[in-house]
Amino acid sequence: MASPWKHPDSGIYYLRVGVPKDIRDQIGKSVIKYSLFTRDLIEAKRLFASGYADTQALFQQARDKVTLSTKDIEALAQRWLQTTVDDMEDVGDFENYLVGFDTEGYADASSFIADALEGGYKSQLRMVQSHVDMILEENNVLLTEGSDEYRALTERICWRFMELSKIAEDRFYGNWKSSPELAPRLSEHRLSTEKATQDYKPLKEIIESFTKYKTDRGE
Repeated sequence: MASPWKHPDSGIYYLRVGVPKDIRDQIGKSVIKYSLFTRDLIEAKRLFASGYADTQALFQQARDKVTLSTKDIEALAQRWLQTTVDDMEDVGDFENYLVGFDTEGYADASSFIADALEGGYKSQLRMVQSHVDMILEENNVLLTEGSDEYRALTERICWRFMELSKIAEDRFYGNWKSSPELAPRLSEHRLSTEKATQDYKPLKEIIESFTKYKTDRGE
């Protein structure tokens, strides 16, 4: 099996996995590469195993042409909102979600979001593309920018951003009673791309267990 690549100058390990030729157009690159942020080989092997499993699941998605349902898209938007609210509260950076900036200065962030929703996809994309791409990466979901599903998720994140801005305002003024309006069932919803069942362990879990076994043996 492939293994972590060590940078010759920094000594930091990286994941580098070649994308099969038949799905390079769908993935959008020929190599998936990112830092594992460690110089420890044992830790690098553990992180690599998890990341490698993610790449294989991504490749399978591309080959199976898995699509997301409306429920999947709403579940992703709700996951993003809950995670972002938690991070915002932990850091206490409420103003970042309250104020928007343009060439004329600053204004209420919710007004920028409302304008983006009225302005259509391109306006929405400028507002939340980094968030959309982040949630796709974190949930190991492959969507082509500009596709119907990507557009739908972009719009849903805009609506959730509006809700986030209101919660940020409450927190800024000391109101900690408000909370995201989340559907409990959707937090448990398994996406169409998440095919694991109770009958078998996911590939990622198998690789992690095997890596731990080898590490415990000092191999």
